[in-house]
Amino acid sequence: MTQTIQPVERVSGAVALPGDRSISHNLALVVSLAEGTSKITNFATGSDSHAILAKLRELGIGMEVDGTTVTIHGRGLDDSLLHSLPLPRTPKAAELFHGLFAEGQTVVREPSMLPDHTEIAIRALGGDVKSVRRVITLEGRPKLESRELVVPCDLSLAACFLVAALLVPGSQLVIRNVGLNPTRSTLLDFLFSIGARIRVMRIESVNGELVGDIEVKQTPIQGGVMDGVTALELAEEMPALAVLGAVSERGLVVRDAAEWRLAEAGRLGNLAENFARMGVQLELTPDGMRIPGKQKFQPTAFDSFGDHGIAMACGVAALRADGPSTMEDAEAVDQVFPDFWSVLERMAQG
Repeated sequence: MTQTIQPVERVSGAVALPGDRSISHNLALVVSLAEGTSKITNFATGSDSHAILAKLRELGIGMEVDGTTVTIHGRGLDDSLLHSLPLPRTPKAAELFHGLFAEGQTVVREPSMLPDHTEIAIRALGGDVKSVRRVITLEGRPKLESRELVVPCDLSLAACFLVAALLVPGSQLVIRNVGLNPTRSTLLDFLFSIGARIRVMRIESVNGELVGDIEVKQTPIQGGVMDGVTALELAEEMPALAVLGAVSERGLVVRDAAEWRLAEAGRLGNLAENFARMGVQLELTPDGMRIPGKQKFQPTAFDSFGDHGIAMACGVAALRADGPSTMEDAEAVDQVFPDFWSVLERMAQG
């Protein structure tokens, strides 16, 4: 599929984005191990998230899917599921899910503060899990109870819309019901540090997760320097941040980030190729990346290379070009956000 993106005068309005993928994954797993029927509202819409539901069906977990509402009939802590569940990728989450089936206590020590969606999901369904100074203690064999649950909107997917509003003059955008978990705050912290005008308008706790509305207004961005730790935490959002860096005053430099540079080599090479097509400089260094500021985007024919992050970021950059651009393999966004192009067009129309 080829998508045409027109330049716009401003981005405005209010938008609700798909549910957080990580939270959706964790909740689907935990309610499958609960007794009774649970309902999850605003479940993530991407194909990767629905692949997890398909795997649970293969394991005999009953469910109904109605748009973004998923009803799951839990089987309880059925030991036959232990080695078949599609567990989250992080070692900590895998240890905690295995700990649910264990007798007695499971203790997990974190080397640094990591996302705590698994702990929150287990606690929301009645499990006994505590965290003190990065030491997590879980009581095994709990009786997890069914619940009605709501998934916050995905902050990682909000990154492109935040960047769109920051780079298009005169823009003002509100993003509703975004997940604001403190362990996932690096994106907002970094945007604040480079001068972004962002305001959290409302905040509340929903099933143990912090959720709020974010208002963003177009702001002259100063740009800045990012270290390796931050680059690893923001790997998913980096294509969008690279776009913002190119129009900032001082640009964006990522340094002391050899691990990130190696892990993201393929994606960064594809991003650099698309930037070159726009006439924008992006230099990849052995330990990072350097993007000069005050650059302008030329209209071009992009290639997503099957990467949803590149497709969305370049789509946002095209809003500031001086003519229409096209995106080849635009359906790459379906992996995480099938309605991305229609939502972007609606926001661009104000």
